[in-house]
Amino acid sequence: MAATQATTGLILGVLALHPSSGYDLKKHVDDSLRPLWRIGYGQLYPELRRLARDGLIERESQPGPRRRTVYRVTARGRSLLRRWLRESAADAGVLVRDELLLKLFIATLLSARDRDAVLAMLRRRHAAQAEGAERLRRHLTMPGHDRHSEQEALSLLDRILVLQRAYADGLSRLRQRRRS
Repeated sequence: MAATQATTGLILGVLALHPSSGYDLKKHVDDSLRPLWRIGYGQLYPELRRLARDGLIERESQPGPRRRTVYRVTARGRSLLRRWLRESAADAGVLVRDELLLKLFIATLLSARDRDAVLAMLRRRHAAQAEGAERLRRHLTMPGHDRHSEQEALSLLDRILVLQRAYADGLSRLRQRRRS
């Protein structure tokens, strides 16, 4: 599975943990994985249809006042998920795929004023992402969460916080250097 198909890996991974409706899958991603990945309904439902068509997931309509479709991973989907999990980012042909670094590289082509505006915007964005990870961290430490899963999630969030803060601090220093 190519790097551009990370959303497929995300969907298969969440459904491998627990079969879900499209709505519940998106809610799980928003609640648990937002610092890492986002997915909109406009991307999610076409991808669910494609995965079902390709035999990677199966659909089950559940009766009730509100029609609900629950998706589960097939054996073929689990096999693809295992291959994707073993695939390294380097296999995708890109050493580091990081939008921030790409924007910083391209920003060197801009005027000093425009470059400064880009750096300020990127710093604000990464500071806001760090704040979002902090909020999620507080949410995960509330009563009612699975302790084992919580510890793994908190460990990952700590790494995300370090990364986002490092980006924000580095962008602040870069901006200050450009001004002096």
